[in-house]
Amino acid sequence: LLALLDSAPAGYLIAQGPPTEATIRDYFAEHLTSLAGQDDYPTLVDNAVAVVVRHTALLPGFTSPTYRGDALLFNAVPKPGGSFEEAWRPHVTGAIRLHDIHSPHEELYTPAPAAEICQVIKTALAGD
Repeated sequence: LLALLDSAPAGYLIAQGPPTEATIRDYFAEHLTSLAGQDDYPTLVDNAVAVVVRHTALLPGFTSPTYRGDALLFNAVPKPGGSFEEAWRPHVTGAIRLHDIHSPHEELYTPAPAAEICQVIKTALAGD
C-alpha cells in the first residue's frame, strides 16, 4: 500500500525553488506554535529549519521512483493549487485514488482528519 499524505514528488518541489531560511521560520512561527513548551520552542524551530534546509539541498540529487501499483493520495482541502494528483501520475503505474480531507495540511495529524485517513487506509487494506 502506498499512501501519500498531501505530498508532491521531488521534481515538483525542485521546480518550485528552495525556500529561504526566513520563509521556513515564518512558516513554523505560524504553524508550529503548540508542539513544544515555551522553553523548547526556539530549539524546535532551529532543528526544524536545519532539517528543511538540508532536505532542500538534497532534493536536486533525488528522483522520485516509480511505484508499481495503486496509490492513495490524501489531499488537504481547500488548497489553492488543487491536488498533486497529476504530478504523481508519472510515478505511479496503477490507479491514483484521490481522497479529499477537509483540513489544512498542517492539521492532518489531528484526531478528526487522522481518523478519516485511517478509515480509508483500513478499507483499502481490507480490499473493500
